[in-house]
Amino acid sequence: MKGYKGKIKKKITTKLVGDAEKAFNDLNKIVGEQRSQGITSSKDITLLNAINRIFDVIATNPFYGENAKKDLIPKEYRQKYDVVTSLLLTCQIIGE
Repeated sequence: MKGYKGKIKKKITTKLVGDAEKAFNDLNKIVGEQRSQGITSSKDITLLNAINRIFDVIATNPFYGENAKKDLIPKEYRQKYDVVTSLLLTCQIIGE
């Protein structure tokens, strides 16, 4: 398209699987309980906010991060999630 200056927008979704999904759900539950008790600042809340920020970054740039070193991925995960581990990227979520 001649003169087209915008970016093509595609909907990006983030899906957690297995242990990651369970850990994220557990963290959400802990943070929900803390917030219901009036707690506005904790390590758990900071971590959840950082993870959600990274989800936003990934939604705009799905290739954000660095390739994960395959030898650092536990063998059980490489076997269980073979396709996923070949595309795995890592990023720092706190302290950037």
